Amino acid sequence: MVRYDALDVDTAEIRLLELLPGERDAPIQCKLKTASLQRKPTFEALSYVWGDSTVRRPITVDFDILPVTTNLEEALRALRRLLESRTLWVDAICINQDDVGEKNTQVPLMGKIYSDATRVVAWLGPSNPAIELAVSFTHFFVEKRYTTKSLNWLKLKLIAVFSDRARAELLLAILRALEGYLEIANCPYWSRMWTYQEFVLPRDEPIAMCGKLEFRATAMGELYHLINKKLNIESLPAGLAGSEKLNAVAKQAEVVRKTTISLPPTDSGFSNLVSVSVSRDNKFLGSTTSLSTTSLYFTTMFTARRHCSEPRDRVYALYGVATEARAAYPPDYSKPVEQIFHETTAFLVNNEGWFPISLGLMNHSALPNTSYPSWVVKFNTFDPVEPKLHSSLGPSVLKSHVPRVSDDLTTLEVPAWNLGPIRVVLKFASNTSSVLLQMREIMRDPTSSWLARDTLVRNSETLLSRIARLFIACFSRKSLQEYFSADDVVDWYRAIPRDGMDDDQIEVLSQKRDITGLCVRATKEIVGMVLFTTKDRGLLGIGDHGTKEDDILTVSPRGVWKPLVLRAESDGSSEGAVGYYRLAGKAVVEGLMDEGDVDTEVVEEFMQQKLERFHIH
Repeated sequence: MVRYDALDVDTAEIRLLELLPGERDAPIQCKLKTASLQRKPTFEALSYVWGDSTVRRPITVDFDILPVTTNLEEALRALRRLLESRTLWVDAICINQDDVGEKNTQVPLMGKIYSDATRVVAWLGPSNPAIELAVSFTHFFVEKRYTTKSLNWLKLKLIAVFSDRARAELLLAILRALEGYLEIANCPYWSRMWTYQEFVLPRDEPIAMCGKLEFRATAMGELYHLINKKLNIESLPAGLAGSEKLNAVAKQAEVVRKTTISLPPTDSGFSNLVSVSVSRDNKFLGSTTSLSTTSLYFTTMFTARRHCSEPRDRVYALYGVATEARAAYPPDYSKPVEQIFHETTAFLVNNEGWFPISLGLMNHSALPNTSYPSWVVKFNTFDPVEPKLHSSLGPSVLKSHVPRVSDDLTTLEVPAWNLGPIRVVLKFASNTSSVLLQMREIMRDPTSSWLARDTLVRNSETLLSRIARLFIACFSRKSLQEYFSADDVVDWYRAIPRDGMDDDQIEVLSQKRDITGLCVRATKEIVGMVLFTTKDRGLLGIGDHGTKEDDILTVSPRGVWKPLVLRAESDGSSEGAVGYYRLAGKAVVEGLMDEGDVDTEVVEEFMQQKLERFHIH
């Protein structure tokens, strides 16, 4: 057990790890020493993921045995030099993880640690031949860096001009480089919370390491599209058909194709890798957006799909970037998680003017928890339904018309247009196969006999295509909608077999990059949700699981990117009383979302109304 001496908080003391030299296979030996950040010590900071905490390997620290995760032990082994020591800062060793008080004082220093380090090393894991090809491809084609390995690409290009077989060999090498890129993009490093700020904060981009291989990870962002440009398997001469080289190319292309389509469209290492590149560019080159890269809102959205084992780190892992939030609510690991989420939601609303509804509500499904307000955001979940209100809604509204949390943090006040009460039309089933059959029956019934006769629906003659567009808006990005029309979606659901699909079929079909994949993925996202209309205007919408009859649909002009579904708590009928609501969830509404065509008639109609102020508990 390592013996930790107390650190001087007043002088911003930290511990540094001296990694002693040794042979590749020799045991890892280290020493700890203290240093004040005020004296600007020289050290490298290690950025990495802990990995499986149940599997550990022993290292020696100050002659004591310290079990560390396998990933950390491998990183130290790769970093160790043969003849000289190396001074590092490594969180798992330099912070006493068993001392909550020390963590509360050291975590606020981590932003400065990574900003002030001489160099930051991002350990991604071991290397392999495919990763080596991806790195050398990036060096040659993206960075124009000429090394022994990157010049091999020049050799391959020249020979391919004169030989069809060499062209097949070049294509095979490119495919293997793409495979290596996908391995890099899907390293666990890019999916963890803490590594976001560790990669974004340093003035100089961290050096990425796979094994002993060093490279710039952000240069990889261009590699994927560049490789796709250079791949042209169909142009190979017919004389190569059945040849060993072409068979190898075709086989590798199929492997890469399967790997690529298996990446969830909105939850891949690629998107996380791109996010740190964008964050670094905006931070150091200047942002052209209205959101600051140091805002808590910006960072929570960019890290929403990352993971951490300690739920408090959904917030605290961003404090190195979001310094204003850290000053308002310093890290305290003794606080209940719910309190941290409560305070953070209030900070986002009051200090940055945004209510982060897309990050998921703590109580939105059944509103069971009355000890915290219904509007508290649960930062360790992310809503897969991504569309936002269209940007044309309320651009001229006064800046004062933003949501606000009361000083006692009990009430969220939201200025919004009241679109009236909801009528629940259909509750979607609790599993994908049943929802597919529900959709089949809806789309095969042009008379809409499933709809109650007294239900008000705008333009009922186009109901089916509007439902289809609404489904697309719930899930897809605009780029997908360019390829598939509402009629395509209607026809696809109509063609579902009468006996439906089993879970294995659904999983396979959801991976497709065509109309089938789009519809299956969209269907998976609406399981358990509610199809509704508004009683006053007949607008179609899809609401969260907890949406009920007579809930109120509201649209806010600023600070809330989705329609809110509210449930009356009291009607305020007594003189001078204020009506209060609970937040039942959020919705996607036809004609109002960024992913579809705006219904200007509806927008103009409700924007002429006076904004109401809804008080939400």
